Amino acid sequence: MLESAKGETPDPRLAAIEDQTIDWSASPYLMPILKTSPIVTDAGRKVFLAQVAAVNGAGQGAGRAGPSASGACRSGSPDTALHQIAFVIDTTASMGPYIEGVRKIANYWSQEVAKRGIGEKVRFAVVAYRNNMSEEPQRSGLEYVTRTYLPLTPASDANAFAQAMRDIRPASVSTHSFDEDAVAGLDSAMRLNWGQGCGLRMVFLVTDAGTLKSDDPKASIRNTGLSTIAAVAKEQGISIFPVHVHTPEAKQAGNIEKAAQQYRTELSDGRGVSLYRAIANGSPKGFDSYLADVSVVLDGIKNETQGKLVEGGRATIASSEEGAQPSVKALVLGKLFAVQQRFLGAAAGANAPAFNASWTSDRDLANPDVAAFDVSIYLTRRQLSQLAEKCQTLLANAQQAKTESGRFFDLLRMLSAATAQDPQRFASGGADLSALMPSFLSLLPYKSDVLSLNPQDWRGMGATKQDAFIRRLNEKIAFYRQIEADQSRWVQLSGSDPNDQVALIPLREMP
Repeated sequence: MLESAKGETPDPRLAAIEDQTIDWSASPYLMPILKTSPIVTDAGRKVFLAQVAAVNGAGQGAGRAGPSASGACRSGSPDTALHQIAFVIDTTASMGPYIEGVRKIANYWSQEVAKRGIGEKVRFAVVAYRNNMSEEPQRSGLEYVTRTYLPLTPASDANAFAQAMRDIRPASVSTHSFDEDAVAGLDSAMRLNWGQGCGLRMVFLVTDAGTLKSDDPKASIRNTGLSTIAAVAKEQGISIFPVHVHTPEAKQAGNIEKAAQQYRTELSDGRGVSLYRAIANGSPKGFDSYLADVSVVLDGIKNETQGKLVEGGRATIASSEEGAQPSVKALVLGKLFAVQQRFLGAAAGANAPAFNASWTSDRDLANPDVAAFDVSIYLTRRQLSQLAEKCQTLLANAQQAKTESGRFFDLLRMLSAATAQDPQRFASGGADLSALMPSFLSLLPYKSDVLSLNPQDWRGMGATKQDAFIRRLNEKIAFYRQIEADQSRWVQLSGSDPNDQVALIPLREMP
């Protein structure tokens, strides 16, 4: 069906295809979900059909402040792109061979960039991170929690990248825990000056350890987790590639599975295509091979300057056999392909497809493990503020009941009854929490972790999962407050009334 659309007689069953050349952040348009219908595939997989419509905001005053989030320019051609690559490196004591691996690839890239004549096309950054320094021997031995060895500036070329890597050494003392402060390192990377250029925006996180939890007293940034980092990265068009080295030290600490779960799930790019890769047995050769595969981007950039663009974008999700992961080369080239397509769309003045309504599925039909679209929700300032306040109330009650975990739901139920129009709903003790949370949550077609919570489920969670529920809620509140305070995140859909401004919240950041 997709192939037929390229010819003059497309398959009659095909109603519409979303144009890959459109940079959504530069030319905003909505594809609201009108209806959903669950089905079960022949293989027994549950899939949701969604009826969507296209609402093109072009020429209606819709817009977004600041540079294009996705990194594509509003005009020009792909050969004018400026690509940016950052390394966020765990520089603790066990990471010596892998710091050396990045150092070798930096030296190689400095030569290859010059050889290909693409020095003006790519910039680099390096952020190092370790862990808490509140006590000895860490205070005197660790030097820093995070340090930006190379920021994104016009001078951040491949030679500067190689020089920065020559300056980095592993820590001389161990940190207080095997988990390190990866969130702090990634947060520093998100704050780099990505807006100076249009093109690829990629971050390679290199570590052999998990990250401190957002409620850990020794975390340098409280109430911010990897999921929040992922949401910020997506908004800026930054792709995070976690490179998890399975060192002997990580295995001895029992940290490998925990860290893998964190990076696989919480740093997902939202489509179900995992950018996470493990380096088995901590093999320095395996790590060098990974970086060598990433080097394909240099060829892609060189070809771009000659007008030869990446062919096809589906390499990033295709697999030769079920369960097989796409190669690192395919992932990197897939990101470059997406950027190039948006450049072409901007140059051609592409607009959102014009159709009244069409049905699609939430999973890729060829590979149901891959999400076909990513859902977000527009909230007004009032709605977002209300959501944050209600979640804060929920959190306060959870913290109050920490020493008596069985009382948590009783406290919430009493609070809900006090604020509900019909307190009798809670007389039996079995009602849900819909009266406590904003009413619009119950109108959204998704399963809410909060609205679906009942006393039996809460007790069945156990202390560890209850703490995780509370921690995640805290992270979401911090994310809401961050959005409230950042004017660049707010879009004026019509008129000039500030009350009509809306902000986009990823579905996974809803409670």
